[in-house]
Amino acid sequence: MLFEKAEIKKKNREKLTQKSESLKNDFISNSIQELNTNLSSTLLNSKQLILEIKNRLIDECIEELKNELNKRIKKNQSEYYTFILNLIKQIYYNNNILKKKSILYFNNVDFKHFNQNKEELDTISGKNIKIEQSDIISIGGFLITQDKGDVMFNYDFSNMIRENLSFIEIQFTQLISDFGIKKLQIEFESFITTKKKEIKDYLIKYDKI
Repeated sequence: MLFEKAEIKKKNREKLTQKSESLKNDFISNSIQELNTNLSSTLLNSKQLILEIKNRLIDECIEELKNELNKRIKKNQSEYYTFILNLIKQIYYNNNILKKKSILYFNNVDFKHFNQNKEELDTISGKNIKIEQSDIISIGGFLITQDKGDVMFNYDFSNMIRENLSFIEIQFTQLISDFGIKKLQIEFESFITTKKKEIKDYLIKYDKI
C-alpha cells in the first residue's frame, strides 16, 4: 500500500515536472517570438522615422537655399545682374544655334530691369533678342527659347535646384544613414538586454516555485 502511494506520488511529481518544463519551454518560445516581433516593429518604426527626418531636412534645406538666394540677389543686385548678363553673353557667343530670333524670359523683377536697361542686352551684337516676362521663374535666372518656343537653355535658379535635388538627397541619405544605423544599434542593444533580463528574472522566480 505504501509502495503504491509512493509510486503515485512519484508519477504525479514526474507529470508535474513534465508540465512545468513544458510551460517553461512554452514561455521561453513565446518570449523569443515576442522579442523577434518587437525587434521587427522597432526596426520598421526606426526606418520610418529616419525617412521622415530625411525628407523633412531636405525640404527645409531647399527652402533655406531659395530664401538665401533671394536675400543675396536683393542685397547684391548689381553683382547679380552682372553675373546674369555675362552668362547670357557666354551662351549666345558659344552657341551658333541662337543666331536666329530668340526670346529671353525673366521673372517680373528682372524683366523690369532689363526692359529699362535694354542697352545691356544690346551689347550682344548680331543677335536678334526679345525679352518677355515669365511667371515660371520665381527666384531668378532666365530661360532662352527659339522662335518656335522650344526651351534651349534653362537657367531658372529653381530649376537648377531641382536638377541638383538628387545630389542633395544623396548627401542627406548618407548623413541620416550614419545617424540611423548608430541609433538602431543602440536601440536594439538596449531592447535585447532589457528583454533578456526580464526573461532571466522570470525563470529564476519560476524555478523557485
